[in-house]
Amino acid sequence: YITKRPKITLEILDIYDEDELEKLANTDIINVDLAKQTRKRKLSQNDMSWVLQKNLAKKLNLGNEELHEHMIKEYSDYDIVSLLSDIEPEKYFDYYDEIDKRIGNNGKEYTFYKIYVPSRKMDTIQFGRFMDGIIKECEENGISTVKEDK
Repeated sequence: YITKRPKITLEILDIYDEDELEKLANTDIINVDLAKQTRKRKLSQNDMSWVLQKNLAKKLNLGNEELHEHMIKEYSDYDIVSLLSDIEPEKYFDYYDEIDKRIGNNGKEYTFYKIYVPSRKMDTIQFGRFMDGIIKECEENGISTVKEDK
């Protein structure tokens, strides 16, 4: 270490108290840098998701893209956003659902959308939850999710 002091890496999952972390970061006894860390998933995980989705789509007699959209909307994280109602969301978002319309204080109409995170933008934790959903649905439909050695 350049400073000759130990360095500790701390990973905090899911729920944490930002106020407590901020207090910790602002103490004089330690130096804390807070940054969001994401890890890219492995290509094999992505390949597996597509194989399982393709098999599930075939079993359910759906198109691959139709099934993928269903899986995204069922198992992906999402944000709620509002746009002026004359803005077309498909120009900006891959997967979304309209959830409400309201008139703003300025008298203009706004549409609220649930915007889903596409699988290509998921971090490791998000993609893990997505894969858990795919595996669950495959198993419920009698599709093997275990890779067989040949």
